[in-house]
Amino acid sequence: MRITLALSVCSLLLTSVSGSAQDLADFGDPFEAENFDPAVLTWPEQSLPRITLYDNGPLVNCPGCGAHGADESQVQTALNMSSYGFDNLIDNGASVADDFIVIDSVGWWVEDMSFFVYQPWSGGAVTITALYVRIWDGDPTAGGCPMVGDMATNILETVSWSNIYRVSDVTSGNTDRPIMELVAPINIGLWQGTYWVEWSTDGTLLSGTRVAPITILGQTTTGNGLLHTTTWNAALDNGTGTRQGFPFIVYGNVNYPPDGSPGSSKGSFQVIGGRRPNAEREWPSHGRGIFCNGFESGDTSVW
Repeated sequence: MRITLALSVCSLLLTSVSGSAQDLADFGDPFEAENFDPAVLTWPEQSLPRITLYDNGPLVNCPGCGAHGADESQVQTALNMSSYGFDNLIDNGASVADDFIVIDSVGWWVEDMSFFVYQPWSGGAVTITALYVRIWDGDPTAGGCPMVGDMATNILETVSWSNIYRVSDVTSGNTDRPIMELVAPINIGLWQGTYWVEWSTDGTLLSGTRVAPITILGQTTTGNGLLHTTTWNAALDNGTGTRQGFPFIVYGNVNYPPDGSPGSSKGSFQVIGGRRPNAEREWPSHGRGIFCNGFESGDTSVW
């Protein structure tokens, strides 16, 4: 669930596009299976800014309150909340998921995403070693299909401390749970619509990995996140039983390819999932995807 959404560049104009109309016509209709070939389906090089496309919600509810001036994400025990974080350790078969909305009619090129995870008692050292990400074309509990990614391929690119500690409102200053920011390259184009992102992690400590929920001062319900082990379940705070959301950030740029189809700011676009507006089938995937709800989803193994 979106809690905050960065200003989107809805009126982005391209002032320069290399290539001719004939160059584009040569591609044919990318929605026809006979024309689909990720190896050759390219768009002219474009120079679009990398921006924050989507921010799913805040972690910090006490800025500067932590040790050495760090920010804190405080469990609000005064509101009877008690959950520090939710298990998403890959060895436990655990993952979390939350939704995001592509608001622009021309779609987005998603370059990378940031996730926020901690290992208890890591001492601030970088102990998280793996990140697994999967994007769904809808709510996994309501008929959504996995489009791209899997829970077997580690796509972790960078890990750094977020300058945030997860504490309670009565343990301010504690440093047992330093939250790390994990960045993963995504590099896909998405149509306008609602998607879900699922992620799981691994680390070197026996304490496991945890995802701190969206934290907003004075609020006990912060989103519509999901947990998965053997089945999908709502992410509920143990104390209040209220639904929680999970913070993550989407980076990239607003698409504006010549024919209005999703395209790449890097000069190429691999069609690996998503529905064309008003279409009744998925993008063709040449048998590399999986069948879901009667359609063949995009290649779920490609990043």
